[in-house]
Amino acid sequence: MANIPLKVPRLVSLTLAWAFGCLGGAVGVNAIVKRNQEVSHVKGLVAALHITLWVDTWDLLRAGIVLAVGCAVLAVVASIWIGLILLDSSKSSSSSSSARPLSTRLLTAEWASLAFMTVWLLACNIPVTKTAVNGRVHTRAFLPTGVELSQAAVATTERSFGINSAYWSRDYIHLQIIPPWFAFLFALVATVVSFLASRRKGTHTPTTTGEETSPSKPLHPAAAHKEGSSPTNSVSSPVNEKANAEQREMV
Repeated sequence: MANIPLKVPRLVSLTLAWAFGCLGGAVGVNAIVKRNQEVSHVKGLVAALHITLWVDTWDLLRAGIVLAVGCAVLAVVASIWIGLILLDSSKSSSSSSSARPLSTRLLTAEWASLAFMTVWLLACNIPVTKTAVNGRVHTRAFLPTGVELSQAAVATTERSFGINSAYWSRDYIHLQIIPPWFAFLFALVATVVSFLASRRKGTHTPTTTGEETSPSKPLHPAAAHKEGSSPTNSVSSPVNEKANAEQREMV
């Protein structure tokens, strides 16, 4: 099988980032739909009084859309890296070569893209959470003559209909805020794990078949003897010649 650094931790962190990315995008879309339904409902309540409402939730809506898009993009990015890891893992040893798996060669791009998504989610989560907890719906009411009602009259009308203008009083706002924070957390974890894997990839050399993995073949005895004796012969030959010359002189 292909040698993939930190394969299991990467798969786990990427899968969690993907899951909460999908969930964060879904609850973001749900919040937009619920918001539109609620505004239409409130406008319908005061329509019998011939009052025209102008409801402003743009401060939360704008940042919420960017946050939902960020969660969706995170899910797409995580899906790409999960697919590459699974693809490399499915390769058999017969198809392995000296080249690194594609998911390993792209580790720098992996952790860089995840880091970008982490920053994106953090930059959106903070203002969305702050607005959702502390913000309120801004409502203006106008009579058929075009005269605008005072904010005190608008607040009294809201209370008479049981409407709370605080964002945080709505359950769908809670759902819009909480899952993206988990998406940010697991995106951060996936970034760190991928970065550590990119540091380790230099120590993971791919395994190849053939002579590289087989033990060294022993030399033939005659060849080993010849190889072992050649240095000795090359050193001792001058000494033997000198001894033979002395013996001839003595004779």
